[in-house]
Amino acid sequence: MRKFTVVLSLLLAVAVLIPVLSLAAQPSHTPHENPATAGGSSSSLLLLIFHGDIYEVALGGRYQDAQDLLDKIKHANISDELKYIVDRFDALSHELFSDLDNLENLLDEISVLLEQYQMEEAQQQLEYARTVLENVDRMLDDGEMAVDAIGRRLYIGSYAPTSQLRQAYDRLKGILEQMRLLYRDFDARLGRLFLEYEDRVAVELIPTYLTIEATPESVFVGDSIVISGQLSSEDGPLADRSVTVLFEEKPEVVSTDEGGSYSTTIDIPYRYVTSVVFVARYTPAGDDIGVYGACESPRLTVDVSYYRTYLELSAPEVAYPGLPITVTGEISTTGDSIERNISLLLDNINLATVQARDRLEEELVIPDETVTGNHTLTASISAQQRYAGVSESLTIQISQFPLQVDVQAPSLILLPGEVNITGRVWHDSGPLGDAAVRVSFGESSSTQVITDADGNFEAVLEAPLRLSLVGPKRLMVGVEPVEPYYSSAAVEKWIVVINPVGISLTLLAFVSAGFVVYRRVTKWSTRIRAETPAGRPDLPWPTPLAPSPEPESGSGLTGIRSEILTAYLEGRRAIEKATGIHIEPYITLREFLKVVVTNVTAAVGQRFTELTRMAEVTLYSAREPDEGMAADARQQAADIKKEFNRDTA
Repeated sequence: MRKFTVVLSLLLAVAVLIPVLSLAAQPSHTPHENPATAGGSSSSLLLLIFHGDIYEVALGGRYQDAQDLLDKIKHANISDELKYIVDRFDALSHELFSDLDNLENLLDEISVLLEQYQMEEAQQQLEYARTVLENVDRMLDDGEMAVDAIGRRLYIGSYAPTSQLRQAYDRLKGILEQMRLLYRDFDARLGRLFLEYEDRVAVELIPTYLTIEATPESVFVGDSIVISGQLSSEDGPLADRSVTVLFEEKPEVVSTDEGGSYSTTIDIPYRYVTSVVFVARYTPAGDDIGVYGACESPRLTVDVSYYRTYLELSAPEVAYPGLPITVTGEISTTGDSIERNISLLLDNINLATVQARDRLEEELVIPDETVTGNHTLTASISAQQRYAGVSESLTIQISQFPLQVDVQAPSLILLPGEVNITGRVWHDSGPLGDAAVRVSFGESSSTQVITDADGNFEAVLEAPLRLSLVGPKRLMVGVEPVEPYYSSAAVEKWIVVINPVGISLTLLAFVSAGFVVYRRVTKWSTRIRAETPAGRPDLPWPTPLAPSPEPESGSGLTGIRSEILTAYLEGRRAIEKATGIHIEPYITLREFLKVVVTNVTAAVGQRFTELTRMAEVTLYSAREPDEGMAADARQQAADIKKEFNRDTA
């Protein structure tokens, strides 16, 4: 059976994984399949196979094993369209297997009751078995409908009879039919038991009677009690018969003497209850079967006595790890005062076991590793013979004494260098000595020192060079006391760190970079001058705010080029006169244009922009300008003059 269960479990694991694997293996666009020729879903196939196997296990009478397998199949990956029906079918199957198991046990028990002519009990169990059998019939009907619904969801009728899915489905249907035959067997067996009951109940049995009494009528726990009585019938006492005395579901069989009397001594266990119940039962055996009826004595209740114990516990509300506390308690009992064993526990951890009579007073040391917070202190007095035990609990708070830490450190240091740290650790009662103080500066430097008797400490840390030039760096000071009743403490400070070497190197790098840039710009300017075209005229430039006389026309130029340049000079002269802005020798035409357009009107700026463009073409272009460009240049210059004349007017 174990091997079979293992195999089913492995198949179930495959069923759980197959939907995932099949989904991953499918193409992105699944082609259409003909249901009549398709092999069916692998997960649906395994689902039908598993249920068929489970029902075969139930057919073999292993109902509990079948229920266990049903519990495992709950983890299978089932499609949404089948999940509700399959879950319903599994619930029905679970109830069905439970009823079948119960029914089989009931029928066995009824057979024994009938053999012993315990007709009253047999009748009750027969009626109960009939109810269970009717429920089995209903479960089978519902299960068959659920399997039919699964077949419709799978379109089972479209599959070929030789397909695996169709064969697994037909197999499950066939097993359900066998379960119906099993139901008929139970029904027939129950019918035979009813007939047997009718036959036996028609027999006139000699009634029997059974008495029961206890001596003494009440008893202390731990003592013995004598249970006795007499078995008799209408004809008189019944000798040499077995009588079963039931006490706490524990049967004890005794025999009757010549007068039909029985007697047995039973020890009352140390269970601190107020009463116990005894019952005596006679069941015919041997030649008495079919002659005498079974009987049972009335229920006998015996009072049980014991001494109750009371405890009033007290302890401090706050305790500290490593320090003792005094636990006290008042002990009382309904009996005489005796020495009692008392266990003292903190959160179910036994701290001490002591003995006390009327008063408990014990000094406990709280373990060093106890964490702060609320804890439960319990005093448990164990039961002792006639004395019942008792437990009492209190909530105490575990705390620690806080520490004060004063740290003296520089607010600014230069790298590389040393950081001198001093400080003092104390608590409410005075300085704290022998405490470990760990000092760390950033991530690269740390040390540990011990406080002296006055709580003072001193530490020196190396501060090596670092990449950053200036910035804060964290100083951490942590205190770990030796005594567990003191709390840890930590102080954080920030120190500004200056790196002179890094600053100097950075400045040197900037100066070097500036010098290189200056040399490159100077070299570039020289190359530009050397590459200036030979045909470019050397125009006289006025000094700032004091313009020098300029030529009437473009020097060195003739023809149309001279006319265009002369027009530019006239326009520029009008702008210089109106704005007071003069071109410098080192300023290009384009740079002068940028300055002018921000200080004149938009119309003047637009005309001077066009005039500057034509002047640059005249000076630097190899293409000869035409007369149209010269006329345009003269017009632009004239318009600039008109604008300024209009503003002046």
